[in-house]
Amino acid sequence: MASDLEKNQPIVVERDGGVFYTYANRVDLDWTAHDIRLRFSERSLLPRDRPGGAKERIEERASIALSWSQAKALRDLLDLALDHYEKLNGPIINPRVPRSLP
Repeated sequence: MASDLEKNQPIVVERDGGVFYTYANRVDLDWTAHDIRLRFSERSLLPRDRPGGAKERIEERASIALSWSQAKALRDLLDLALDHYEKLNGPIINPRVPRSLP
């Protein structure tokens, strides 16, 4: 006989073709009184040999809207994950990248 815990497990449903996956190295926010939206993008530089020289390229990858209460829960979850990671690996630092080759 299944325990109460097993009976109350959520049913996870994957969309056809699997779970959507993307990469982002940049995130922006916008919001309303009812929700907050996270806009995930990938930032890269186009080659210097293009007309006009090197140009920054920002390609939007995904946009996720959350209620304010879910955004707060996400913040708390990220805080826990980051604290655990830093206890194991030391502080996370923002790397510095040269703007161009010498």
